[in-house]
Amino acid sequence: MSFALALSVFDPITGTPVVDGLTTTGLSVGDVGYISSNNTLTKTDATIAASSRAYGVNDGTVGEMVIAGAIALVKFTTAGGSPAAGAPVYLAPSTEEAGAAGKLTAVAPSTVGQFIAEVGTCQDPSGYAANKTATILWKPKNIISL
Repeated sequence: MSFALALSVFDPITGTPVVDGLTTTGLSVGDVGYISSNNTLTKTDATIAASSRAYGVNDGTVGEMVIAGAIALVKFTTAGGSPAAGAPVYLAPSTEEAGAAGKLTAVAPSTVGQFIAEVGTCQDPSGYAANKTATILWKPKNIISL
């Protein structure tokens, strides 16, 4: 039996709240994750209720997730179009496009069986054109089942 605990801390450079001590295998910088088992995060998917409960965004540090505040380099799908500053952003369903799991979308899912998981507001979409990333203000809301 393991009594290892994830630890909530503040990044010393940015002051951003992060949780470390997690297993984040399969996540890279900008991926959104959910808790799939003890201290383990996996890419989100708005086609499954459990994986629509977003926990945070991987900041590129192994075992660490950002859980609040403004988060840069968050990945977006191409199919959902460019996010707009001040507009809500959502977890992408894996069916939106190939590789959509763990990404956000500017358009709320609308297919029966999917889940609308608004996770925040787009603060700065300037990275979208070149890299399909944006800075968001992380503020998850309740999930809506379609």
